[in-house]
Amino acid sequence: MFLTPQVLYNSIKLERLEWAFDDDDDDDYYEEFHQPKPETHTSYDEEPRRFTLSGLNPFQEIPAVPNAVTYYCGLLHRKLYADTDHKKAPLGKRSWKPFYAVLKGMILYLYKNERSNESTDLGENLKTALSVHHALATPDKEHSKHRNVFRLQTADWKVFLFYTRTAEEMDSWVKRVNLVAATFSAPPLPAAVGSQRRFSRPLLPTSMAKLSQEEQLKAHEIKMRMIITELVEHQSYPPDRRVRGRELQDYKLKLQYLEFEKCRYEMYISALQARLLTGTDDLKAFEMAWCSEPEGPGYTGMSRAHSNPMLNNEASPPDSSMMRRILSERRAHDAQ
Repeated sequence: MFLTPQVLYNSIKLERLEWAFDDDDDDDYYEEFHQPKPETHTSYDEEPRRFTLSGLNPFQEIPAVPNAVTYYCGLLHRKLYADTDHKKAPLGKRSWKPFYAVLKGMILYLYKNERSNESTDLGENLKTALSVHHALATPDKEHSKHRNVFRLQTADWKVFLFYTRTAEEMDSWVKRVNLVAATFSAPPLPAAVGSQRRFSRPLLPTSMAKLSQEEQLKAHEIKMRMIITELVEHQSYPPDRRVRGRELQDYKLKLQYLEFEKCRYEMYISALQARLLTGTDDLKAFEMAWCSEPEGPGYTGMSRAHSNPMLNNEASPPDSSMMRRILSERRAHDAQ
């Protein structure tokens, strides 16, 4: 008689298979094997525990360091503006919620109140925490309902809105978040090589950078030049007007990504240049070094570091001879 998989499944479901033991195994071993293990709790004094801020991707675990430096703290109201990859946020998450925020290391902790900041349960606190690795904070001047609003776009392209009590607090939050991101975001790995035409954003590393501030600044400047070159090349070959669907969408997605990366690295370079200009760990001095003329009532803006010609608004694209060679090679390849 031939047993079908369905018959075998129903048979095992009704009569479960017993664990196979050797004949010389006694009942004590069987009972010990099935005995549930008691829960063990390790105190902070005995052995330090490792907490991670993890999502759906196991390669994006952010280590939470209990003894990390605190860069800023204060009252913030938060709102989820866009979910991952700029998808529309669900209705239940769009409301404004008050938090006591602490920027500690690469993580922005969001506590219910100032007293909960003293809690030692880091695992509970990480549920509402945000990682600022490869993130970008910018003032949001177009918001009409609240003043002193700034945007925070994370590495997975979630967008959060925050508003503070004063313009000075908003300015400090923006500058210090960008400083942390510029200092500790590890350089991204080269993009994978493949035949897939569909555009997808590269996965950014979550580990902390091992470079010094001077080396980190140089790495950002190199990446900035690469982004500008790729952006100019991408804009030089727009899709045909008759193109619709996936090809047009991929072109727009890549253009949006490159423009955002250009803005992000501009901010990182300016932040590190201001930090190196002060030569100290004084964050107040850093903020003063990264200032320009006020752009509105009570607002102190952030200026670009014009000592770097790459960040000048009126500067032409870098290395025009290299760009002409790239474009000519691209045309020759398309003509084949």
